[in-house]
Amino acid sequence: MEGEIILNISNESFISIYDDNDINEDLVIYQGRFYIYGTYDIKCQGTIYYKISDPVSINFRATVYKYETISDYIDDLSMEEISIEIPGYKVINAEITQTVNGDLYGYINDILIKSKDTDVDYLQFDILNMDKLPGKLVRHGDLVYAARLEFDVNEYTIVIDKSYKYNKEMHNNLVSKTGNIITHTGRIYKKDASKVKTKRVRYILNNLSTALSFLCGRYINILNAFGYNGDKNAYREWCRNYSSDYRFVFNWTSTISNYHNIEIPFSYVQKT
Repeated sequence: MEGEIILNISNESFISIYDDNDINEDLVIYQGRFYIYGTYDIKCQGTIYYKISDPVSINFRATVYKYETISDYIDDLSMEEISIEIPGYKVINAEITQTVNGDLYGYINDILIKSKDTDVDYLQFDILNMDKLPGKLVRHGDLVYAARLEFDVNEYTIVIDKSYKYNKEMHNNLVSKTGNIITHTGRIYKKDASKVKTKRVRYILNNLSTALSFLCGRYINILNAFGYNGDKNAYREWCRNYSSDYRFVFNWTSTISNYHNIEIPFSYVQKT
């Protein structure tokens, strides 16, 4: 159709920003200064991280600034609800589980932590422990391999690429360790190449997670989403979902050699 904008997606494989992480290694969400608010407001230096092994959780560890000035009452924080302000995210609810001198340990209560909603060119997301499904050819440097699932959901195009590291050796390591790792990275675009609104992205991803869980015969977790305008990160979210450790489950996709045949379950996502 004259004047129609064609969405142009590169055949270079999508790479997770956590590509260097090992099996069962925690994913660092944020590292640096943040604030804890309760009866007392505390400035900290520490790490917010996503624990991908069962039970899945979003945790924090921090060192308190000027601990000696608040040491008399810091233990009381473990008895109350607190809030944490992380740069780039909305304020989140949390609990402190342990205080050791000037160090604090705890977890995030909220299922979803996110930045302010906005409009972006596309969203990129990571998937834990998904099966190796047949797909279209993509490139990673000189490597060409079958990796890509691509399908339309209403006004969106969703593309999922298998990691170039996801080979027989990784599969065997995941099985032997009942491990967890990011196996696939995907993107969401608007079919007409217009901006994607981040407000509904988690609803789409939760439905997509359900379809992938059906395909793999176990719970598949889509744990994050990052929105980009060009190369600039403009949105981020993390979701604490139930996830199954990696294990082989015989299912109907085990006998499929043509990627076109696995698109049937994605019709469920159309209901978004």
